Amino acid sequence: MNDKGARLTVTVDAKFDGKDYPITGSPFFDSVAYRLLSRRTLQATTKKSGEVVLTETAVVSRDGKTLTATYSAADAHGKPLTGIAVLKKQ
Repeated sequence: MNDKGARLTVTVDAKFDGKDYPITGSPFFDSVAYRLLSRRTLQATTKKSGEVVLTETAVVSRDGKTLTATYSAADAHGKPLTGIAVLKKQ
């Protein structure tokens, strides 16, 4: 959902080869490049008009029950933003 509560449908068909692939349906990104860093670690770099706007690293725990994603980006004024999301399988 966007900030007005409207549903967004974002699609991407990409390989884990570090090359840019188009994203449709996102007002924030128009391409993404994925790389597998290890069996359990994925890195994504998203761009808008050729400029990197977000990088993310996602790691699956050894037991496969937790996904931890860390990201870095910049706000509208160029101020750095970082965050961590932890998702647990139930």
